[in-house]
Amino acid sequence: MEDYIEEDLFNTIQRWEVLGLLDGLPIREKSELAQIYDNATRLLLSNRTLSKVPKNITDTMDDVFIPICRRLYKRVGPNFDLDEMLATLLESVNQNIDEIRKPITKENNPSLDFCIDFADTYEDRSTNKNTLTNEEYSNKIENMLSYLRQILLNDSMVSYVGKEDDEHRLNLVESKRTKEQTRFWNQSIAKNFLNSYLSEVNKGL
Repeated sequence: MEDYIEEDLFNTIQRWEVLGLLDGLPIREKSELAQIYDNATRLLLSNRTLSKVPKNITDTMDDVFIPICRRLYKRVGPNFDLDEMLATLLESVNQNIDEIRKPITKENNPSLDFCIDFADTYEDRSTNKNTLTNEEYSNKIENMLSYLRQILLNDSMVSYVGKEDDEHRLNLVESKRTKEQTRFWNQSIAKNFLNSYLSEVNKGL
């Protein structure tokens, strides 16, 4: 049974990865987002057969639900109610269809603007549970800067940064590399850590 679940998850990731919709994500985020894409697609197809939604509305839903799912996921992780989000999205698309469908120009991309605005302002009970207070956000940023200093100013090579609960730990390695080589190496570790840490922080914004 476990092998079947792992194979099914792998196939789900592959299905969306070949479309380039999981680019630049670590494996855990790929698996979560791929499942969100799958579930959202099934819900849209199911709702389409059960409701009489005009074709221009359903076509627009097809255009916007993927970028909205990805941007919303980057904001709050998987912590949103997909059913409620899609219902709210359908209502919003219906209300704003004329604006969304306006032609793209050098200055404006109405569809993209709609996706960004919707994903950045959408709220439900699940998203609100994750919102960081000003103090929590400040503490996380201070911790991040502290870890970055430890990585960048370390005289030893940092092989990777581990995480246990909410604490990070630097794993050092013995090396005969020069001071310059060590600094360059640690800069690459710092970049990876920064991207990963900010990704986690952004889920609470």
